[in-house]
Amino acid sequence: MFTETLWDDEVDVLCVGAEGGVLAAGIAAASAGLDVCLGVTEPTEGDADLAASLSYSGGDKATTKHLGGFDYAFGRGDNALTRWPVRSVEDVVPTPDSRNRGPIEPFFGAALEQWAHRCAAAPSGVLYDRVRDRQMTEMRCSARGEKIEAAVLGALHLSPDLPAVSLTTWLKSRAAAVGLQPDTGVRLSRLIFEDGPVGALLDTPGGVKAVRATENLIIGVGDPIAVRTQPLISGTAPMTARVCLVSKAASRFGELEIVTAPGDQQHLLFVDAPEAELELAASGL
Repeated sequence: MFTETLWDDEVDVLCVGAEGGVLAAGIAAASAGLDVCLGVTEPTEGDADLAASLSYSGGDKATTKHLGGFDYAFGRGDNALTRWPVRSVEDVVPTPDSRNRGPIEPFFGAALEQWAHRCAAAPSGVLYDRVRDRQMTEMRCSARGEKIEAAVLGALHLSPDLPAVSLTTWLKSRAAAVGLQPDTGVRLSRLIFEDGPVGALLDTPGGVKAVRATENLIIGVGDPIAVRTQPLISGTAPMTARVCLVSKAASRFGELEIVTAPGDQQHLLFVDAPEAELELAASGL
């Protein structure tokens, strides 16, 4: 068993897994002033389980059992998504007020299971070890009045007069801006447990490293190939869209989404490179 004296590094948040989700979760945590460790893995293409997102090959009973507990969410969604998820909300950047939160919405387990399927199939999904203190604020969708929780990573300024934006490139640039430098070529050797997962033993190009996470351990799920083939983002009129990590209360799953003010989603365009054909985004929300 590992003891505290064997930790090579101790951080607030450990983000490990597929690149898009890892970068997004790291940006959200670092922007909140937390100490973050990023480990980017190369998931096995075609494998539909959480272990594949971490390049975990098995061998540790506790780790295998823990990761297997989330297999229900994988392999049941559309992994061939051709658009970044988009939604419009009433308050793009709300001001949280703990004194006036309003009534607590009912808990619907079936809806959270559907949400887990969606995030597991998303181009850049994430799985949180803890659902509290995720640097998220509450927002309400403009179409159905549904409440979500979102961490705003930054803004995209879009216009037909500006070059279309690669969200993958934007994430890397934003990560660098907040001082994040991911370790690439990382593979999960095993999770380290106390009462629950408190860290991970990682195989890195520089050797094996034991990293403790005091606030959260976040796994980035998704296929990096799918991320690279996502279209560029533009607009038919000047507008600002927010890039957010979105989740729901009590859910450990989240996904990267483009969030707009009501009506602005009509001006959002996806540019299919290399053909550069413009198509209106359909949020479906």
